[in-house]
Amino acid sequence: EETTVGDGEVTAEDGNVEVPVVEAAMAEGKEKESVKEEAEEPNKDDHDDSSDITVSCVTWNLAELSPPEEDASFLKQFRRPSQKLASRGGAAQRQSAPGEVGKGGGSDIVLIGTQETEMAKPRRTEGRRSREIRRLMIKMLGRDYVPLAIHSLGGVQMGLFCRREILGEVEYVGVADVACGVGNVFHNKGGIGAFVQMRARQGKKGSGTQRAKSVRMLFVVAHLAAHVKNIAAR
Repeated sequence: EETTVGDGEVTAEDGNVEVPVVEAAMAEGKEKESVKEEAEEPNKDDHDDSSDITVSCVTWNLAELSPPEEDASFLKQFRRPSQKLASRGGAAQRQSAPGEVGKGGGSDIVLIGTQETEMAKPRRTEGRRSREIRRLMIKMLGRDYVPLAIHSLGGVQMGLFCRREILGEVEYVGVADVACGVGNVFHNKGGIGAFVQMRARQGKKGSGTQRAKSVRMLFVVAHLAAHVKNIAAR
């Protein structure tokens, strides 16, 4: 599931992109062609989406099983290649591929939440399935992504990752969890929340690289009471 932060896209001002329109052509033929070429030529500043934040969220009930790497490989579609890699020639140069999210391919922030990662029983140490799903998250997203929050609550796992190139824009990350099982103590049900604040971005006015205000996002991964009869409980 893909979403963008704010009203559609987070841009320098109100998210609208204005494209110059030529209302009337000049009388002279050469001047008319010149105006036409200027109107048709895309303005890099007007189409610069570098102030956008693209977020992808994954929720996955593992039914107390460890998925093979082949099943987890779909997480690769959320990766966005670094600008340094994309700017190199040859095979390293890469554009958005079919099925990839975001305008430049991939996402800036990726949330991966799993439920029933472990068997629902009290344990003193973390189970191997929790360690394995975190290993798969990190491997599938690759070195260009840095964990902002990795947290577990019984069988609920949260992995929140940020693209390394925008890590410097992250001002604050806070994590909390709430158990909702038996007596609100047992961890078979519950939720994990992560709050992220990203700073305002300074840039040339009208360039599309500005972000006038900081961006605040709240991510929640939960595993609550199942079945239609338990709607009130959820």
